[in-house]
Amino acid sequence: MTLVDVLEATKDVQALLTEQNKETLYYYAHNVEENGVIVDIGTAAGGSAFIMTLAAKPSVTVVTIDPVMNESNFFYWKQSFGLQKRLIFYNMKSKDVDWHKPIDMLFIDGVHSYDGVRVDFEKFSPFVKKDGII
Repeated sequence: MTLVDVLEATKDVQALLTEQNKETLYYYAHNVEENGVIVDIGTAAGGSAFIMTLAAKPSVTVVTIDPVMNESNFFYWKQSFGLQKRLIFYNMKSKDVDWHKPIDMLFIDGVHSYDGVRVDFEKFSPFVKKDGII
């Protein structure tokens, strides 16, 4: 999908993102290689996860992680966009996820504190590929 298509498709999805944030997420997700993996820490209502999934190539998997979320809205949009197989949700704290796969793009937007970001960075950054994006 083009940037315009993704922004139009997700305009009614709750997201605390500026237009510039959305464009940046689109750009990096769109450039993830075939069969890549994007990890999104901090799902909330799914705004960033939907933008990245729709922007990425169809073979790219997006994993979004959050212990608390607006489930009814998230699952409604996930089904509406037909992303049941491409967008995977882990309903748990990111520190509790057992992760061992290479990551092409890591978006840390979970706990908004220095320690929260540090914990996520230390846990997931070792799995980011050499040319990956954080």
